[in-house]
Amino acid sequence: MSDSYAQFEKRINAVADKHAKLAGGYTAQVGNDGLITLVPVRRRSYTRVRVLVAMVAGFFIFKALAITLTGPLAYADRIDVMAAGTQFEQIGAWIMRPGPVSEFLSSAMMRLFS
Repeated sequence: MSDSYAQFEKRINAVADKHAKLAGGYTAQVGNDGLITLVPVRRRSYTRVRVLVAMVAGFFIFKALAITLTGPLAYADRIDVMAAGTQFEQIGAWIMRPGPVSEFLSSAMMRLFS
C-alpha cells in the first residue's frame, strides 16, 4: 500500500513541478506522433549583465574618485611610478590610466566637492 502511495506522490509532485514551470509561459509543440505537448519558455536572465555593468561603473567611479582625491598631477605621477615597475605593476598602470570617462567623472566630482 505504501509503495503505490509513494508512486502516486511522485506523479503528483511531477505534475506540480510541470505546472509551476508552465506558469511562467509556454509554447505548444506537436510531436511526430501528433501529440501536442506544452513546453515551458526559458526566460532570459539579465542579472549577469547587470552585475557586469555595475562592476564596470564602479571601477570608473573608483578611478575618478582616486583622481579627484589625489589630484590629476599626483595621480599621473603615481601611474608613472607603477609603469616603471614589474610587469604586474605595468598592467595595473595600463588599467588605471586616466581615460575620458574617468576624467569626466573626476571633473564632475571636483565641481561637486568644491
